[in-house]
Amino acid sequence: MNMERFERQKTPEELLEQYDAEFSDKQDITLTDLSEMKERGISTEMFLDFLGNKYDYLFHGSRNDIPFSEQIKSPEEGKIFTSSSPAIAILKSLYRNNAKNLGYPLNLAEDNSNLTLVVDGPQTDTVGERGYVYIIPNADAFEKDPDSNWQYSSKTGADFLKRVQVERDDFKYPVEIR
Repeated sequence: MNMERFERQKTPEELLEQYDAEFSDKQDITLTDLSEMKERGISTEMFLDFLGNKYDYLFHGSRNDIPFSEQIKSPEEGKIFTSSSPAIAILKSLYRNNAKNLGYPLNLAEDNSNLTLVVDGPQTDTVGERGYVYIIPNADAFEKDPDSNWQYSSKTGADFLKRVQVERDDFKYPVEIR
C-alpha cells in the first residue's frame, strides 16, 4: 500500500514567523528573496506589517539605494518622514514627490480601504518600477504627526536595520493619474 505523505498547510501567521526567522540575519531582502513568500500568499505589505507590529518598526520608502554605511537623510536638510504603515512606505518607494501633487490620506482606515493615490501632473520619472522600503528600528527617535495616524518625522538622520526591495505590483491600491 502506497501512502502519500501530506504536510499540513501552514497558517499565514506561521508563514510570517518562518520568513521572519529566515530573513533575521539578512540586511538586504531582494525581490528574489521575497518570491517564494509571495507564491505562498504572503504579500510584501503583509510581511512588513507583521514586522512592524512585532518589533515596533517604522518604515521609510525611497527609490534611492542607500548604502548601509550611511543614514537616511533629508535631501534638503529638512525632515525625514517615516511611516508606521507599510502601504505608505511602499507608495513612497515607487512614486516620487516631483509631480504637481501626490494625494493620499493622512489618516488611514484600519484596513487601508480609504487609500487611493492621486498623482496630479506627473513628471517622466514620478512613477517607478522598483524601490526600497527601509526598516527603522528606533521609533522613539521620531515625532508622531498629531494630524496623522501613520506619519512620523525627525530632523536628524536615521539608521536603518534592513532594506526591502519592492516593485510596482507590491502597491495594491487604486492609483489615479491626472
